[in-house]
Amino acid sequence: HRGTININTNGGSAADLARLVDAGLDSMRVSLFSAREENFNAYHRPRGYALRDVANSIRLARSQDVVVSLNLLTFPGFTDRREEVGALVDFIGETGIQMVQLRNLSADPGWLAEAFPMREKTLGIQGLIRRLKAKHPHLRIGSFTHPAASFRRRGSR
Repeated sequence: HRGTININTNGGSAADLARLVDAGLDSMRVSLFSAREENFNAYHRPRGYALRDVANSIRLARSQDVVVSLNLLTFPGFTDRREEVGALVDFIGETGIQMVQLRNLSADPGWLAEAFPMREKTLGIQGLIRRLKAKHPHLRIGSFTHPAASFRRRGSR
């Protein structure tokens, strides 16, 4: 009641997360580049876990009243692609994420364009934000972690 116990994680292990929740964890921030399996794998290069494990960890946390924020690694021209935005909207809906924190992806734009060719017209970051708010009106969008108690006061648990 005197603070927030938070973890920044890749969300790869629901079993380990369950132990942390039992120990008092009440806030979690999960870093994510893409909610599409192919792009998630290409960027994160997970070993021993997959995007579905990240989703399961988030669902477990939410079922135990843990506040969950997504640390969205954002790169204009990629993150705001229609397919990316659609997958993100679905991922948020399926997992119950309460906040998206937009983080600039500090990557070489040449490498990113080569690894993830950018050919289609995008929504723009403002379009991404508008779509997220339209599909999930209670979703907070920001750039820093809020105390878990602030989510309880708003009734968005």
